[in-house]
Amino acid sequence: MQYLKTFVNEVQIEFINDWIGTEIVIVNGKEVSRKYSVFGTQHYFTIKENGEDVNYIITSRFAGEIYFDIIRNGVMVKQGLVLAWGEREVNKSKKMVSNCCTSIN
Repeated sequence: MQYLKTFVNEVQIEFINDWIGTEIVIVNGKEVSRKYSVFGTQHYFTIKENGEDVNYIITSRFAGEIYFDIIRNGVMVKQGLVLAWGEREVNKSKKMVSNCCTSIN
């Protein structure tokens, strides 16, 4: 799995790409787009920022590595971000609870 977390102003954007080509975009903890891609695609979504609609386009592309660009209201705000190998952080308290109570038979 490849993963990257970045911020545009106060907006947290997470981008996940799994080994079968599923791309997932999560904004402020909420999934806003999911697509299948081998060589890249575009994710379109609108969110509220300070009470106003803001349009985003995230473009992914493969060129030896997975890169993506972020366009906010028609203006490129991040370009050429590279996805690293790794996973999305898990809430540690939930992980501890799920690991603590395994029954032994």
